[in-house]
Amino acid sequence: MPHLAVAGLSETWLLKEAGHVHWQLLEQAVGCRSRHWKDASGARLYASFIAYRIEVRLADAVGEGDLLDCYSELAATGRNRVCSRHVLRSASLPFETMLTMMTSFVRRDGDTNRGFVRTSFGNSELVDEGFSSIVDELLGTRRQFRRDAVQVRESATSVSRFTTCPMEDFNHAGMVYFATFPRYLDRAERGLHLGSQMPLALPPLVSRSCFYFGNADAGDEIEAAAVHRGDAVISQIWSGGSLLCAAETRRRHS
Repeated sequence: MPHLAVAGLSETWLLKEAGHVHWQLLEQAVGCRSRHWKDASGARLYASFIAYRIEVRLADAVGEGDLLDCYSELAATGRNRVCSRHVLRSASLPFETMLTMMTSFVRRDGDTNRGFVRTSFGNSELVDEGFSSIVDELLGTRRQFRRDAVQVRESATSVSRFTTCPMEDFNHAGMVYFATFPRYLDRAERGLHLGSQMPLALPPLVSRSCFYFGNADAGDEIEAAAVHRGDAVISQIWSGGSLLCAAETRRRHS
């Protein structure tokens, strides 16, 4: 049951589980546990998620008691960025999900979650060109989302505001967990349908490309904004005038 949501496979569960596997594979690749990741200055490092892309075929075909197989692999294009790919399939269902995730090593710069600096893990020799094309595509789209951020915000037709919840939204490192942001994005997207005869759940997910740019502290106000763009929804998360997250989401409406 924890693996499921109203519309089938839970995106939140998948992100948490795949994020855990991503860190485990990275620990194996670099040869030490995450709590020992440090840069040349001795500062604690985090493999911070900066992007993911999920592509789903018939997410709502998955139900209670169904069995899924998951294959995961890890690769990198340098000493700072690492990618993983997770493919879920079922032998008995017409279902498939591919999740690609990207992390970048960062360290804290100051006492708040506003200050993180990208750095490298000096002990890592993990370099593999197998993910180079998807890395280039995701990074290019991420840059475009940043360039378009203000324009999208000004054109948003759904805007909601709320504060972060320390007990639910944050991870053990004191940061808003990357798997929390899709819940914020869904809140903005659902605002597009207020006043309609829309059922409880958003339609089943077909794809989402999500990009991270910053983080927030406990009690910070969050602004979630969304706008339709063709058959997709562009949604953003802002706080304190800074873009924290942006995504393009497609759903199955038939």
